Amino acid sequence: MTAAPVGTSKIPRIIFDRGLMAWEMERYPDAAAAFSELADKGYYDGWFWLQLANIKQNKAVTKYSGVHLADGSIVISGIPYRWPGPAMSLYAGDKTESDVLNAMESDFASRNTECQGNFYLGAWRLVHGDAAGAKPLLQKAVDVCEKGNVEERMAVFELKKL
Repeated sequence: MTAAPVGTSKIPRIIFDRGLMAWEMERYPDAAAAFSELADKGYYDGWFWLQLANIKQNKAVTKYSGVHLADGSIVISGIPYRWPGPAMSLYAGDKTESDVLNAMESDFASRNTECQGNFYLGAWRLVHGDAAGAKPLLQKAVDVCEKGNVEERMAVFELKKL
């Protein structure tokens, strides 16, 4: 049995963590490569982070292609209505921050939605050069997210850089 080359994995969590580590080291092309691998399979988190990495590299956001099974068949085509669809639609240019905030507070209200929504709005502002606008959103994510989850960890990381 031969080992997989270093840095390669088929396990989504390992691929995602590899992308986050590259992000933290400001190696945005490497982060984008890892997140693209997940986004191509329909993982929402991978798609969000791919957009952030693309913007950091002055690249356009990409279309969300939906959720695919191992055989390539499509389970969900396009951005879903349910959460995190509203935040994804903001990243895709189809919704406003107000639309996302409204969805967080009414249509999909939950602690998880508040956590993710504040983080992804803050991250969006941050990559667009609005650190002052990002800071309270990222702080809110730290305050409401479960300790140790991805959004909480990355909000803490980004706040330390401000």
